[in-house]
Amino acid sequence: MCDMKFIQKYHLDRHKRVHSGEKPYQCERCQQVSRGINTLSVPTCYVVGERPFECDMCDMKFVQKYHLDRHKRVHSGEKPYQCERCQQVSDAPDLSLHYCSVT
Repeated sequence: MCDMKFIQKYHLDRHKRVHSGEKPYQCERCQQVSRGINTLSVPTCYVVGERPFECDMCDMKFVQKYHLDRHKRVHSGEKPYQCERCQQVSDAPDLSLHYCSVT
């Protein structure tokens, strides 16, 4: 098949699916099939327009739980991220977008 080598038999068996086309895992929501369970562990499927994650503080709804968790910081005031240069705090992880006044 190919020259790939693996230490663990599990990894070899998983790799063989690339060549065989076998997709033994199936999403419970959309019935999409996959070669590995890890690709189904994060739900990427949803009915267009469906927003199953709802904020219990307001009427906002989200497609992904991560977005709901990030939104909840609006209500809690939590700001878990801090700029290493100027110590400014933020609720968003990407502090590279903020203007840092320290030179």
